[in-house]
Amino acid sequence: RMLRASPHAPMPDAGCVLRPVTAVSDALCAELLPIEEAAFPPCERLGGAGLKAFVLQRTNGLLVAEAQRRSVGYCLFARIAPSAFITKVAVASVFRGRGVGSGARG
Repeated sequence: RMLRASPHAPMPDAGCVLRPVTAVSDALCAELLPIEEAAFPPCERLGGAGLKAFVLQRTNGLLVAEAQRRSVGYCLFARIAPSAFITKVAVASVFRGRGVGSGARG
């Protein structure tokens, strides 16, 4: 299934906005790392440097879910030909079960 996230696409169930990101700032990284740490065991975490490196690759992408002006989840994906494959989805625990992760599927 192809990802088609328009900039600032609303997700009404969670009151979130989905935003494509092309570069990971230190501030954004600081918001996403606790979400990653809560969602994945240590062996599956990218960490700050890994997250930044992943997003910088031209075939990869990052969608960030925001609510109340803070990051509450993210989706990492890899583009291959006309398709994209979701490689990782993480959602802050208080926003789980509210459609944030499924909103990234397009």
